[in-house]
Amino acid sequence: MFARLGNTAFAAKKYDEAIAKYSEAIELDPESHVYYSNRSACHWAKREWALAAADAKTCIEKDPAFLKGYYRLTLAQMEQEDFDGALETIKACLKRQPDNAEMRKQLQLVNAKKKAAEFVRNADSTGAAGRGMSGEELAEIQEQYIAANKELKEVRAKGVAATGEKRRTELTLAELSKVGDDTRLFRSVGKAFMLAARPELLNDLEERVSEAEKRATSMEARHAYLEARLSSHEAILKEAAKAGRASA
Repeated sequence: MFARLGNTAFAAKKYDEAIAKYSEAIELDPESHVYYSNRSACHWAKREWALAAADAKTCIEKDPAFLKGYYRLTLAQMEQEDFDGALETIKACLKRQPDNAEMRKQLQLVNAKKKAAEFVRNADSTGAAGRGMSGEELAEIQEQYIAANKELKEVRAKGVAATGEKRRTELTLAELSKVGDDTRLFRSVGKAFMLAARPELLNDLEERVSEAEKRATSMEARHAYLEARLSSHEAILKEAAKAGRASA
């Protein structure tokens, strides 16, 4: 009962209420890995990265075969810029499911974000980005800057679309949670509508929310990486321009 109430609150974006309900569910069944996973999602939505990571770790401890726990932990670790920890989490997941496309995508993303963060730190600490670079190297940096800026706009649009889809599905899920199991409900299949059981529709909508959340999260992470990349390119180009003026 508490878990279902938590799901309803989560769908309505009442994250504090959802956390309370999942916590009550955990008290009744402390071995349920799903409750920790769900509470981790709530903390992540509230930008409480440390709490999200803690619940995701407990989820994995309760059921190491539950792959969503690794995914949630990776997201929380990335937000804390614990890239090494995120890489270890992804590798542990891939040991269990080597062909997991989502986690392989996360592996590329974490590696890219880690490199971007290191590059920006090095450029900031040395203050020498762009010095001693050839004209061809600077031209390449300019091209990469233009390409990253273009991709950033595309990623931003995709992120808005995924977030909008998630919100619309959550609203539908919240409304559907209010009706009884005996209510006649229909699922759209192309241009047709087919009679469907309420539990089936609820499960389908929850999966759609989860998928939209993954897409939105992926776009947010990609957006953050591209912004970091643009910043590093700007630092290089500005330093090169400074060096050019100094030598003129």
